[in-house]
Amino acid sequence: RAEPGLREEMRKVSERHAALRRELLRDVDLRALRSRIGDVETETILASGVAGVTAGKHDVVKCLHAHVADELVTGRNPFGRFAL
Repeated sequence: RAEPGLREEMRKVSERHAALRRELLRDVDLRALRSRIGDVETETILASGVAGVTAGKHDVVKCLHAHVADELVTGRNPFGRFAL
């Protein structure tokens, strides 16, 4: 299990990704997604973190390459920074 400080860092990274995903999704695309896969599935996708980590699972680092890419682009991913 991750240490509490690391969980908090993962929570921040995940929430930032979820917010960015929502910000970048146009209304027309959001409506199309909801009609194709439903509201619950759409919200699950929108709430997920880096590489689709389920919201609330802040003790899981999945797809380290995605964290590295996030660190290279944003400079705000301690897991990607550690991997580099």
